[in-house]
Amino acid sequence: MMDNPKITSKKGMKILVATDGSEYARKGVEYATTLAMANDGELILLHVIPYVPEPIPSLWVSEEVEARDKKYAEELYKDAESLLAEELERVSTTGVKATNWIEFGEPAEKILEVADKISADLIVIGVRGKSAWKKIILGSVSDKVIDKAKVPVLVIR
Repeated sequence: MMDNPKITSKKGMKILVATDGSEYARKGVEYATTLAMANDGELILLHVIPYVPEPIPSLWVSEEVEARDKKYAEELYKDAESLLAEELERVSTTGVKATNWIEFGEPAEKILEVADKISADLIVIGVRGKSAWKKIILGSVSDKVIDKAKVPVLVIR
């Protein structure tokens, strides 16, 4: 019979933490922080705004609509900055290096794209975000990330 292999983590690992401010995402930040502390790692706190601010050029899009959309995108970005600032404040008390990252677009796609860009060693994501009702229509972000990720994914419940 084979002994159980010892599970070890990589020193200096980059951990991408997808957060939307939900309960599961906050638990994910806490868990990732603990992993980073134990492994001299760093966190990249990612918030994806599920909105594409660039309107498709059209004769039907007025300057007023473009201005309204731009203002809306700016408000969403400010909200994301505020959410990430809170998360960064909580992490900063631990001494773990952490940076914030904000993207616009489809959450699963952007999580995977950022993971590739930063050469993440691990992706941490909550099992459900704030928009649980969308799972019925669109499928779970965590399911999509698990399905297509090139690195391990830790789903927090």
